[in-house]
Amino acid sequence: MAGLVNVTRSMARALAPQVRVNCVAPGITLAPIGKDAIDALPESYAATSLLLQRFATPQRVAQLIALVASPVTEYMTGATIDMNSGRFLR
Repeated sequence: MAGLVNVTRSMARALAPQVRVNCVAPGITLAPIGKDAIDALPESYAATSLLLQRFATPQRVAQLIALVASPVTEYMTGATIDMNSGRFLR
C-alpha cells in the first residue's frame, strides 16, 4: 500500500498541472476476486474488524472512482482514498 500511495504522490507532482493523479484503495470487496479472501475470514470478521461492519460492493467502488475522476474533484491531486469500511484509518 505504501508503494501505491507514494507512486500516486510522485505522479501527481510530475504531471501537475496538466493531469490530476488520485488513487482509490478499496478493501475486501464483494466481487468474484474477493470471494476467496472473504471465505477464508472468520464469519464474524466484518462485525468485529470493520467499523462499518460490511464489505464494499463493486458498484460502490465504481461510483467512488467516477466521483474522483469527475470535475467535482478538480482541485484534488495526489490523494489516496481508502474505501475499506474503516479497517485502516489514516
